[in-house]
Amino acid sequence: MDALVVGAGVAGCTAARLLAEAGLDVVLAGSPGPPADRQLVHERTASMPGAAGVAEVVLSFGSEAPRRYADPGLAITSRVTLLAGLRAAARDAGVRLVTAEAERAGGEAPEIVLDATGAAHASGRTGHGVATTGTWRGCPVGHEVLVHLTQPAADDPRALPVVVRVVPVPGSTDLATVTLTVMRPVRPDLDTVVRVVREADPRLAGATPAGPLAEYPVNAAFAPESAVRGRTLVLGEAAGLVNPFTGDGISNAVRSAEIAAAAVTGHRGAPDRMADAYRAGLRSAFVGYFETARHAVRHYHLAWRILSSSARSDHPFFRQGHRVVLLGGPIAHRSLTTRHRLPETTRTYLAPFTLSCNEVIVRTVGAEWPFLAVHTLGGQGYRGVRPSTLLAGALMSGGDHPDVRHAPVAAAIELALLGAVAHTVPESEATPLRRGVDWRYASAVIAADYLLATATGLLTRHRPDLANAFAGWLGALVKSRAEDAVVALFEGVFEFPARMGAHLAGAADGTIGVLRRFGRSCGRLFLVTEDLGVLEGRRTRLDTTLASTLASGLSGIPARFGHGTEEEIRYRREPLIAELERARVMELAKATTLLEELPEPRAAEVLRQFAHALAEPVEAAR
Repeated sequence: MDALVVGAGVAGCTAARLLAEAGLDVVLAGSPGPPADRQLVHERTASMPGAAGVAEVVLSFGSEAPRRYADPGLAITSRVTLLAGLRAAARDAGVRLVTAEAERAGGEAPEIVLDATGAAHASGRTGHGVATTGTWRGCPVGHEVLVHLTQPAADDPRALPVVVRVVPVPGSTDLATVTLTVMRPVRPDLDTVVRVVREADPRLAGATPAGPLAEYPVNAAFAPESAVRGRTLVLGEAAGLVNPFTGDGISNAVRSAEIAAAAVTGHRGAPDRMADAYRAGLRSAFVGYFETARHAVRHYHLAWRILSSSARSDHPFFRQGHRVVLLGGPIAHRSLTTRHRLPETTRTYLAPFTLSCNEVIVRTVGAEWPFLAVHTLGGQGYRGVRPSTLLAGALMSGGDHPDVRHAPVAAAIELALLGAVAHTVPESEATPLRRGVDWRYASAVIAADYLLATATGLLTRHRPDLANAFAGWLGALVKSRAEDAVVALFEGVFEFPARMGAHLAGAADGTIGVLRRFGRSCGRLFLVTEDLGVLEGRRTRLDTTLASTLASGLSGIPARFGHGTEEEIRYRREPLIAELERARVMELAKATTLLEELPEPRAAEVLRQFAHALAEPVEAAR
């Protein structure tokens, strides 16, 4: 036996199948009986069989307006159906399925053990709790998955999240799996469960359990360092890969299984390298996300007020904030992925630099503001169009791969840009809460100032010779913002990383000049594509609406066409779309023509792919 996988759940079945497909002799040990059924929510992927419905998510905060995500990339599946499909796929791949008792009696020593046994019971540590779940009647929520964050008690400063999640049973108008997650190891009594569920949404006023309720532990205390125990790799819920707000961990379990299988097959016979590869893969896949969740759990009073007060806001800083905290990880940004796919050779050039930039960002702001770390990284969908990609491509103009020693410069630029976006939150958008505190606007201002100061300190520590240029760039952005010069603002956003990359690469003055013009062209291309997206009703990379872009001064339509109100713009929508489409084609042509002047073809190809990614619409329709 090459590998023993303990636990025949989602993570265990997935890991066992992948290892067997790679040619290993794999034993999968699990419970002999069928699992209790309930409806699960997971990321839509080809490796997750049996999806019976497509989920729309509603994030609810009591009396505050809910936040709706029409296509968050999630599906609904029966737990029994899902596990049956995963176990059949593992058997077909050659996995030997045994009971846990038979495995203990067998005595065969495996080369490596993968622990996918799920969460352990009873722990008083932060990030551990209990979920009460079962099938309920009287839940006419349609096709929506409801996630309701209860308001913390005003007299309990140490309040922890209590979350109601309602997942409809596909094909039924009345039945749903209802789960109450409490982030403390104490199960609430039945009367409390019923009361909290009924108060979560008016549609649940008559909700009643249709049978006995089950209880299971929740472990959201993930840390990459604790995911390896000697020669054992810990997967899924056993590793704490669960969202503490929602209790969801299915998609995270699958991803951890994929990472573990890659580590095992890539480093057989070298357990230390295998463990390092698994930890590195987890850090890359879940960088900053679980730190964010635990931070929000520890400070639930503040987190709830910020999330609830910004629920009405379509500003990109808050729309993405809700995705990051409550949907989590790559799923949060799945709908912002471009149709454009970078070629493998381009990804090979960029991957080490991007990962180094991510590590710098998390180390810099992860401890104090982990939410901002994840927000800056923007999930997997942004990797082709982040400013760090532009800087990396410009670094290649010197004739070599991007030097990871310059990753702190890229990290500083990305932190500063998120700070600039946070500063565009309009004060007039908010409705003050109790005691006159505008939590939405105050949190944006504090976050913006923190990000700008942190970015400046980071760059000054690593490249003090660039401090004046960095300060000048920030000053130009502030000036453009103050003057409502949105075209100049976005030109500056993209021109600076292109210029800095060429400068750090030691490129000739002529090359630096070309890349400066290319960066400005990218800024115009980004703005035109964003404006086209909001007019066509598609999601954009800023993930916002026409009304919000106008209120935040992030739209180029008023400057380009002279129409300043939403009513005027919508009245002329069709001709404006046609003009913007022509402008997008023209700007893309300008950008790619400029690259013909670059002497280094690899740099030109990476930057050409960057420009095409900017010009592509994102995948999901609004």
